[in-house]
Amino acid sequence: MTNAVSSRTRNVRARHTHDRILDALIELLGEGVVEPRAQQVAARAQVVVRTVFHHFTDMHALYKEAMTRQALTMHTRLISIDTNIDLLERTVALIEHRDELYGEMAPLQRALRTHVDNRFIELRESVALRTAMIRQIRNTYLYELRRHSDPLHALSRLDAATSFEIWDYFRSVQHASRTNTKAFMTRLVVNEVGVFGA
Repeated sequence: MTNAVSSRTRNVRARHTHDRILDALIELLGEGVVEPRAQQVAARAQVVVRTVFHHFTDMHALYKEAMTRQALTMHTRLISIDTNIDLLERTVALIEHRDELYGEMAPLQRALRTHVDNRFIELRESVALRTAMIRQIRNTYLYELRRHSDPLHALSRLDAATSFEIWDYFRSVQHASRTNTKAFMTRLVVNEVGVFGA
């Protein structure tokens, strides 16, 4: 019985340490550290470097698990937009929601794009999140899409207009505020839907 309790305690501690290391990476990226080194991650997690590599075979594995965790978390936070409100209100609600998610996702997404293997975008959890986000758009504009002659093409254009890539372009390249970014994206979507939803 004592051995079983000790084993459970060790497992809980190991999981806690594992999570602290992941949190440390995310925090450092969020603070603007462009490419955190293992030493920085270890210091932030209050462990030695050897412990980082005990839990993760290398930094690539650490980023991969951070990406998986982020995708799973964001998936659970997707909401349904009320389809009984008008087009502009629906769009404002959708873009507000995306802005909130993208603001949290941005540091890790930028690091992955800049420094890490692009195959991470094919992670099962990332693909599932992408699929769920497209479904959210489809459900939000179901009435308008049904009136379109090519709903799949229209849906892909709406997906592009509400994507992280568009959001990040306004934020990183155009240096737009989040308020202006949301306004630009709302206009893009309303203009797009207006073409086939009138």
